[in-house]
Amino acid sequence: MFRLSEPHGGALVDRFVAEDEAPELERRAARLPQITLDDRELSDLELIATGAASPLTGFLGVRDYQSVLCRLRLANGTPWPVPFTLAVTLPQLASALREGAAALRDGRGRLRGTISVTDAFVRSAREEAAAMYGTDDPAHPGVRYLLSRPTGLIGGSVMVLPVSETDGRAASPREIRANARRRRWLGLTGLATSEGLGCIEGTGDSEGALLGTHSVAVRHAPGRDALLHAIVLKNHGAREVFLEYEHGDWLGVASRLDGEELGMTPLLIGTRVTRTSVRSAPAV
Repeated sequence: MFRLSEPHGGALVDRFVAEDEAPELERRAARLPQITLDDRELSDLELIATGAASPLTGFLGVRDYQSVLCRLRLANGTPWPVPFTLAVTLPQLASALREGAAALRDGRGRLRGTISVTDAFVRSAREEAAAMYGTDDPAHPGVRYLLSRPTGLIGGSVMVLPVSETDGRAASPREIRANARRRRWLGLTGLATSEGLGCIEGTGDSEGALLGTHSVAVRHAPGRDALLHAIVLKNHGAREVFLEYEHGDWLGVASRLDGEELGMTPLLIGTRVTRTSVRSAPAV
């Protein structure tokens, strides 16, 4: 029987603008405050746009931000492990809030999309670090990253320009789900490494095809990273997810959640993921 997981939160998000609407978005973006995203923020933006980060439609506002840090849940109660935030300087924050929107660009200056600003606030990097890592020691890579970023945050829904085929990209959750149906796979199994890489394997596929998924920007908080990657692979359709994390990493977050509400089965293998280990790893 063919079965895919339900999207996290109940619906698969799509934040790409239609091809014929892209020129208007570009014209509007030219008149807005300009914000340059770093690599982590660009990765998060891609996950949001493709639906891999469903149910998120944009970067977190203050209520979701605080709830994720304290409860590993969005404000509405949906499990979510890490804050997807967009950091800005205080002058940028004021400008974006005044305009109600901002243009989002990558490090090369290319327009990637826009954000409708519905929230703006200032975070304490050390308080976020304590919640995420249990330390504010700059020697920790996650803490060091937070301390290097501006303290202003803006939240709101995003709209993202379509990705050119020539740019190269991983298959989206919708494409992988459609591929599974077309090839009549029995289901999908996900694999996630602790370095943020992932792929999907079709169950019942004689060719054993592996499909690459969008990479996840690791936060260096192993339990939270594991849950984030599990949710991303769940959104791609996987009902079972093999995670290259130790059981202790997972238990730190799993103990705060109801296993049934995750809607997929995490399998902790704790070693380097290989195709052989996926086929032979025991069910737990």
